[in-house]
Amino acid sequence: MYYRRTEVQKALIKLETKPCKCIDDITAKLKLVSISDITYEEVKGHKGRGKPKKDEKPVTIAVKVHAVASINSEAVKAAVENSTYYVICTNDTERKWTMKELLSIYKKQSVVEINWRCLKDKRLLVNTLYLESPSRINALMWVMTLALLIYSATEYLMRKKMEEQRLTVPTPDHKNVLSRPSLMRVYQYLANSNISLTYSPGTEFVILTGVPLDMQQILLSMGEEWCRYYISDTYRPYIASAD
Repeated sequence: MYYRRTEVQKALIKLETKPCKCIDDITAKLKLVSISDITYEEVKGHKGRGKPKKDEKPVTIAVKVHAVASINSEAVKAAVENSTYYVICTNDTERKWTMKELLSIYKKQSVVEINWRCLKDKRLLVNTLYLESPSRINALMWVMTLALLIYSATEYLMRKKMEEQRLTVPTPDHKNVLSRPSLMRVYQYLANSNISLTYSPGTEFVILTGVPLDMQQILLSMGEEWCRYYISDTYRPYIASAD
């Protein structure tokens, strides 16, 4: 299909330089371009190969086609309308939705789909669970949905604080940085940071090491509750009770 005027113009120039029997090959492919002022020019020549005979007269061996290509405004308008027009349906008939509200909610569906993708992650091993009872299946879905809610809320808070304080974490290859990382990426970053607890026998002290500085800044920006398991004081009571 020819969609651009330049493409049609090139095809017409080819017809001018190379004899063609008809223009149907071009007009059949027109989509958003129209042609006008079509004229035909007979091309005279001799049939067969080699030098023509002395008294042989030239005959019409082909026809050159001359035409002007232009944008078909009506076709363009119809194409734009078809490309930007689609139907959005809802079963919430009690609320008087505006087109803007419906479109805004529809455009946010990708966020929901991305979050649900987390539940399909093979690392969660959900596919390895086999449940036969409908009640147990419903219970598992309830727990997974609740976990997803917590995951989404945590990711939202983390990204908000990172944006406010312009914090970043490195990409997996450490060649670039992410200003809006997924929570899964942050988990991977912590898991690969060699975080360790060192306990000195005979004392109550546990030293926590290996937490990257950028992660410390992110946790601090989210509040003290998020730092609870990443400071040494948290582990003193457990050591004391074990003794």
